[in-house]
Amino acid sequence: KSFFIERYNNWESDTIPPFHYGTHYSTAAFTLGWLIRLEPFTTFYLNLQEGKFDHANRLFHSIPLSWQNCQRDSSDVKELIPEFFSLPEMLTNCNHYKLGRTEDGIKVDDVILPKWAQTPEDFIRINRTALESEFVSCHLHHWIDLIFGYKQRGPEAVRAVNVFYYLTYEGTVNLDSITNPTDRAAIETQIRNFGQAPAQLLTEPHPPRNSAMNLTPMMYNVTPEDVSMIMKFSSNAPIIHVSANTNPTLSVQAIITISNKHDFSINKYHPNASTPTQTYSESSQTSIHQQTQLPLSMDSILVSNINLNRRNLGDNFDERIQQRHQSFVVTADNRYIISTGYWDKSFRVQNTDIAKITQVLYGHFDIVTCVCRSEVTIAGNCFLATGSRDCTVCIWIWNGTKGAIVDREYPNQGYN
Repeated sequence: KSFFIERYNNWESDTIPPFHYGTHYSTAAFTLGWLIRLEPFTTFYLNLQEGKFDHANRLFHSIPLSWQNCQRDSSDVKELIPEFFSLPEMLTNCNHYKLGRTEDGIKVDDVILPKWAQTPEDFIRINRTALESEFVSCHLHHWIDLIFGYKQRGPEAVRAVNVFYYLTYEGTVNLDSITNPTDRAAIETQIRNFGQAPAQLLTEPHPPRNSAMNLTPMMYNVTPEDVSMIMKFSSNAPIIHVSANTNPTLSVQAIITISNKHDFSINKYHPNASTPTQTYSESSQTSIHQQTQLPLSMDSILVSNINLNRRNLGDNFDERIQQRHQSFVVTADNRYIISTGYWDKSFRVQNTDIAKITQVLYGHFDIVTCVCRSEVTIAGNCFLATGSRDCTVCIWIWNGTKGAIVDREYPNQGYN
């Protein structure tokens, strides 16, 4: 882990963003390597390797050795595939391929199993039992966060040591803008052969599964490394909403916060900030953070203390409503805040640049208390759902290009 953190912190390229892993966990070569003994995967593997099997030392021939390599080799970050839990035939050289001998003279044939499994069927059965165990169920949401969720990109990915080479992420390269055929072919080949991360589905932590099993305390112990920085605002008002939109394609990657005084702050995110390290002063024995750049810089308007009205949502909120995180939504491009809780039973769209109200919308017979949006690409369309104290829910269409809620029947026109 320290090796990958050091690589990220010391990365010096001006054209390639820093990363922890240069190899992706899911590639065609890795998948075909696991299934090399079965057709049609054998043929696919040979096509990838110019018609020849790789050197025997590099072929999948031992589960214990593969496990050791994944733990020790900085370039080996393979993921398990579903067949490890369902297909014992992948572990048997039933087609009698001549896979060669390793440098130790070991013939590569059937896959060598761990000591606790007597047969391929036994290995698959035990592996599947482990996958369906309470322990895995209690920890599965952490895997979801890393692969599909909020730890896939942005500052949480950096903190989780989960940043891969930039070409593996969806939307990081616009192939249509590459006019040189050679350059485009090279990038397409790299994307195709070196793996792709799945689309990010979640931007908030996935809830853990309810279980009777007592979870290990270490899951909840806070360590100093969990805190990369502390940001304090001059208003000293509690923060009730935080929205992190740090997609690399954004012109301004930011963490937007909203306080219970209805002030908001656009705090710029720095993707190349180094991971904090800690040292201890010999005289005071206190922990001191050392890093070249903090991951966030406070909103420049709040720092200058000028034109603060550009960072306030107004005072038309109903004082009987206690506003919470779900009272607000920030669009994926950080350009608009949709807020609820107004006394006139409306909800409103405001531009984050100058806090100008661009839309006031009505659809409920009582105060609107919550709002959420579907997942969306940058500047893409999505659905908004608003809920009211009258126990109704309304669905609205957000047009990312226009920056407005639009009529379903007349999508080119925004609501007045």
